[in-house]
Amino acid sequence: SVNDLTVEEFAGAQKAGVDEVTIVTRRGVRFSRLLELAAIDLPDDTPVNCIARDGWDPLRSRLEGDVSLLPTLAFFRDHAYIYVGSPGEKDPLYPTMEGKSLMVDFDLASDEEVPAYLGGTLPAINIFRFMMVELVDEEHRGILELDPVVADK
Repeated sequence: SVNDLTVEEFAGAQKAGVDEVTIVTRRGVRFSRLLELAAIDLPDDTPVNCIARDGWDPLRSRLEGDVSLLPTLAFFRDHAYIYVGSPGEKDPLYPTMEGKSLMVDFDLASDEEVPAYLGGTLPAINIFRFMMVELVDEEHRGILELDPVVADK
């Protein structure tokens, strides 16, 4: 139980190399349930980004502000889940948060399930397997952005 929410088993990808993943089973809570509880009802094509509590922000770094390259809310509703995991030694709060961090992954088990706009392969969506999305304190907090706005450069 995560705050009395139903925990289910999901397929998920675990990085096994630069362009390789291994499919694992994880226990987590479907993102659609979280959106429902938060009463978030936005259009399906709403882009979703996350700024991890360590500052990692794929939209403003790797994607150079292009919101069309982000997963959509429909994709999150249909495939994303949140689980408790270990972000590893790069975590600025390591080892305090080891095994206690909230992580986001998708219930995809093959390249064929990955939409072309997200790269078409499981390794391509690694930048959207968000880590460290929880609030620890005012200095360390993850932010989930729905329909993010990117300031002009």
